[in-house]
Amino acid sequence: MFNSSGKHSSETVSTLKDIGAVYTASLLEEAISIYKNGPTNDGRNEPEKDDLTEEQEEKLNELDKRFLN
Repeated sequence: MFNSSGKHSSETVSTLKDIGAVYTASLLEEAISIYKNGPTNDGRNEPEKDDLTEEQEEKLNELDKRFLN
């Protein structure tokens, strides 16, 4: 499942740390920092993806790879 809006992202980081998933929490923190406006918590369904630079997309793709390995 993909949460493109970023809704609850800060709570997710905190929960991941609480359950000992520190590595995954750090990946999520890195992903959040890539978005220029930060994650949205307003319930939007449209991701900011269209506004990302090529460099930002490359960084997110690298995080995907790190998460899946």
